Amino acid sequence: MELTDGDAVPIYVKISEKVFHLRRLGMGYASIAERLGVNLWMAKRSARWAKAHNKERESFSLMG
Repeated sequence: MELTDGDAVPIYVKISEKVFHLRRLGMGYASIAERLGVNLWMAKRSARWAKAHNKERESFSLMG
């Protein structure tokens, strides 16, 4: 039995790694949103989510 349903994961979480990567390459939010087929708000929300969770991953890797 699978504990998570792929359809239940919000879109901004699904695209967060792509948005984070494209931002690090210097792309603007409007360009990212257009490229990924989402609106501007969704691109910005994804970047905020990825940034917050990337810090969590870094802190765990420093501990272990």
